[in-house]
Amino acid sequence: SIKTFSNNKYLLQIDTNFSFNSPLLTNYITTSSQGTTTKFKVAIPLLDSNVVYYWRLNAIINNVDTLQWSTPRKFFARINKYSDSENIDSIVTISRFKATHFQNDELFNLMFSTNGIELNKYEGNVVANSYGGGPWDPSYMLINNSYIYLVGDPHVSGLIMCKVRKTDGAILEYNHTFYSSTSSNDSVMNFLNSFDTNHILVALKAMPIFATNELNSTVRNKFKQFGSTYIDSVNVKAWTRWSFISYQGLPNPIISEKFSSAGWFAAKSVMKPDFVYINGNLSFIFGPAANWRSFNWSQVLYPKNSIKFDVYGITKTNQQVLLYQNLTSNNFVSIDTINAYIYPQLKLISKLSIDTTGSFGDRGIYQGILSPVFKSISLNYVPPTELSIDYTSLVRSDSIINENDSIGISVKYFNVGYKNCYGSVRQIYFYRGNEKIFLAVDTSYKTINIDSSDSYKKYVKFSGLLPPFRKGNEKIVLYFEVSPLGNQNEIYTYNNIVNTDVLIRSNITSGVMELYADGIKLQGGEYVRKNSEFTVKYIKKDNIPYTLTDTSIFKIYVNNKLYTFGDKRVVRKDINESERISGKLYDSETDKEKSGFEQINTLCFYPDLSEGENAIKLLTRRTIESSFDTIKYTVLVSNELIVKDLYNYPNPMKNETAFMFTLAGNMVFDCKIKIYTVSGRLIKTIYAPVNIGYNQIFWDGRDDDGDEVANGVYFYKLVVEGDGKKETPIQKLVILK
Repeated sequence: SIKTFSNNKYLLQIDTNFSFNSPLLTNYITTSSQGTTTKFKVAIPLLDSNVVYYWRLNAIINNVDTLQWSTPRKFFARINKYSDSENIDSIVTISRFKATHFQNDELFNLMFSTNGIELNKYEGNVVANSYGGGPWDPSYMLINNSYIYLVGDPHVSGLIMCKVRKTDGAILEYNHTFYSSTSSNDSVMNFLNSFDTNHILVALKAMPIFATNELNSTVRNKFKQFGSTYIDSVNVKAWTRWSFISYQGLPNPIISEKFSSAGWFAAKSVMKPDFVYINGNLSFIFGPAANWRSFNWSQVLYPKNSIKFDVYGITKTNQQVLLYQNLTSNNFVSIDTINAYIYPQLKLISKLSIDTTGSFGDRGIYQGILSPVFKSISLNYVPPTELSIDYTSLVRSDSIINENDSIGISVKYFNVGYKNCYGSVRQIYFYRGNEKIFLAVDTSYKTINIDSSDSYKKYVKFSGLLPPFRKGNEKIVLYFEVSPLGNQNEIYTYNNIVNTDVLIRSNITSGVMELYADGIKLQGGEYVRKNSEFTVKYIKKDNIPYTLTDTSIFKIYVNNKLYTFGDKRVVRKDINESERISGKLYDSETDKEKSGFEQINTLCFYPDLSEGENAIKLLTRRTIESSFDTIKYTVLVSNELIVKDLYNYPNPMKNETAFMFTLAGNMVFDCKIKIYTVSGRLIKTIYAPVNIGYNQIFWDGRDDDGDEVANGVYFYKLVVEGDGKKETPIQKLVILK
């Protein structure tokens, strides 16, 4: 027990480090106590049950005596929970410290070493060429990619020298002494005396123009200290050539030296020292997150170098905004004030640099200084919710309906993320061309707990949303999409959409008009060959005569150009006996029509199509007294082989899936899909015939040996050859049985 004084002070320290010296160290002080009990109200820096906290006590008695710090003890933070059992802070720590944790495109001017990540070195190129003074026989200096051409009388006379930084090959100073005055030797000595172990000397002597003085013994002895063996033969007033490169080594200087006095030959010195980049960057992208917490990194720094961090927020539109710059405190960087909804991802850039000012002595593996070493990084954040649709749960009440009928949609989706999802937005829509047409948009405020699900049922109608005159039965791709409500992020979005096909019956009772390109039925918006054969097929259920060759009741416009029967580009197409224009009688009891005639008219045309969009209009009417009905199509032409809209469905797949894509171009003769494991091993090659336009290739989930492929993540790409060769980017599929 401690005797109570009015000026007693009681101290408490809490830290995540047993030595109580981390950035999270917090101190508390109170002057109130109740007997042997002293209470502190404290705040826990990180509510993470994986973090161990240490605490210790001290007391100052009557402002004089101290009891010293007690023995440290430890505790864990017990995280409060909501009633729905969601962790308030499900903090995840991402650590990267191995070479395999980094991609090559994340490193700039950096390399991996046994110590960690360091500034990269490269082989330099230093050349001193003493020759003539004309363009045909120039004297020059070359330091890496920097040329100093010495052409013309004033530029090649006397002695030319350069001071080059030994660390990275930067040209620091240039000296040209003409030796036309008595102070020339003093100028050369002053320049040479400015060199130390961090510099490379590059020198040459070429033509004797303007030179009236000579090197004195002091200058010659100084060059000998740099390692020159020809300096006594150098005469700046003579037609001799001399080049010299030197830097200090142990025990003797490292040199390259050439001297030429007989004939007209160049004296060329070459040296390839190792240089190091003085700046390098390492970038990391983290997220998406629901909340950001902190990050830290491990490093090794030497004198004259540094590691600094920049933090960029990445918006949902992939814009990068600088939030913090030149951070140097590597033990703990708090980022909990960053709005994760505005910046669901963060890009951290580690900047390694060497300060090249001043003198470094003779240490350093790259003939200069040691590189800073980046060892590892750890970032703490709370991942967001993740909604994922159960593709197998999608049910539609019917697959073929009339325009005014209702169709019911039922689907189930799960929260497989790290946080509860507080409400969701559900949408049902389809596309008419590039326009998204919504059939239903609903907001649910129900909380979907982690590893829980929600269901959605809705009846929708297409009434008033379809063209008044349709090209036969209309196939509509109906989409259901779900997303978190409000300011909630999500890990992925690719698994938020599922689609199904619905067939809307034709609203034209007298007949159905269809258009084909190279035998493929068109709906509009497809790619076709530039020289495609187009076929118009008109199918009617009565025996009233009708012909597509009568231009008074049927017209074809392509890009506003009229094509009529009789033109060499518009011809009748022969049809087989079962499709004679005189009619077809259905005798089989299983036929759709039990009795009556079906009249089929066909016409082929070969229009002039241009690259890009082409508009085709079919104008038809029953009699010359009635108005024309117009059917519009848009077809696309590309002179280049293009692969568009490649995806597979279902994904994840169970036993089988289909790869769907569109080809543009004029010719394709080979197509294959290659499927790989995550390690890059090719397990399946699917060969299939394809056409320009929409294609679908089936896969039964077996490899080239006929064995079923195991659960997991796989990658695939499409390779097609025709007008050229195209390989699509790698895409991912998941097998989940």
